[in-house]
Amino acid sequence: MINILSIPSDNFGVGFYRNIAPSNYLSKEYPNDFHIDINFNPPLFDENFLRKYDIIHFHKRINNYENIDNLFKLFKKLGIITIMDLDDLWRFHDKHPNYRTNQILRTDLLIIDLLKRVDHVTTSTDKLAEQVKCYNQNVTIIPNAMDPEAEKLNTNHEFSERIRFGWAGGSTHYYNLKLLEGLPAYLKQKGVLDKIQFVLCGFDTRGIKEVIDSNGKIVIKPTLPQESVYNKFEQIFTDNYKTISSSYKDYLLMYNNQKEYDNLINEPYRRVWTKPVTTYTTSYNLFDVALAPLLVNEHNECKSNLKLIEAGFHHMPLIAQNISQYREIDGTNGFLIHKKDGIYGWYEAIKYFIDNPEQIAIMGENLYNTVKDKYDIKNVSKIRIDLYNKLLNK
Repeated sequence: MINILSIPSDNFGVGFYRNIAPSNYLSKEYPNDFHIDINFNPPLFDENFLRKYDIIHFHKRINNYENIDNLFKLFKKLGIITIMDLDDLWRFHDKHPNYRTNQILRTDLLIIDLLKRVDHVTTSTDKLAEQVKCYNQNVTIIPNAMDPEAEKLNTNHEFSERIRFGWAGGSTHYYNLKLLEGLPAYLKQKGVLDKIQFVLCGFDTRGIKEVIDSNGKIVIKPTLPQESVYNKFEQIFTDNYKTISSSYKDYLLMYNNQKEYDNLINEPYRRVWTKPVTTYTTSYNLFDVALAPLLVNEHNECKSNLKLIEAGFHHMPLIAQNISQYREIDGTNGFLIHKKDGIYGWYEAIKYFIDNPEQIAIMGENLYNTVKDKYDIKNVSKIRIDLYNKLLNK
């Protein structure tokens, strides 16, 4: 029996895919081989607590960093193997919302320090693994994965007369979504906007904002609904509310997450409020083709292909930026958009599905066949199991 302490960085998408879901899967399928405790804030200086574990597998950061030297001495004293997981590059491009905060707090240096200290690193892509190897040669690539049995429970596709193009994601993607700015207006100009609907999933007005005061200190303040970055996302998908009816605009600006707009079927845009991480992929039931715009830069090149995996397991094609993690898109299971083509490339891909709606099911099935074995949690977990056994010489 291998005893593992799994420490997620959060209870959202990253924590779910990188720690929570794989830990729960191993506990369920291999109860005689692995005992895994998931703890977001464990008492790491409690020796009696730590003695239970052979491995600590944490994502990105670890608490008690101010005592990091003593903490890793304690791990070594107790013979505990440390594994750090990463699924994002620690260096941010200047348009990323975390860029300014990182310039002040230098979280990138903390991550580099941890990379040098741990026994092993797991990561989601080969591009990111190459970056990690600058500081630690002991790297294993464990891709993100999905549990098809769980996704069957989450799948109940909703029918619509319009072809729906959806995006689901977190609050850091404003400059990625800006790649679509002007697209709704162009679709309207071309006379096809009434045939489609954009679906924005994950809309959220809760949260906090980081404000840098006059002394250069970061102050945390709650956000008002109208301050949420999702409003900016919504403005992109509605051409600043010009493509929707005035009554729908009034409804959206009420921020009512309890009742959906009555005449939604006749609008070219739909807002879908955020869902718990365990059910957020049910949002894929509300659209037909997935979108994945990404700025082409070093940070995004190291991101995982999660959008491809999610779309594939929901039997839908993907229109994505032509960037390394989406190279499994080959024209039979979706389309890649080149940077130089701008919104016209996105328009051509959308127009293809408008003109050939039967291809949605065909290409969606092709993408499912692309991902169904390679990114099945059953198969990906074998990499994790082999790593744990190897590190403990089992």
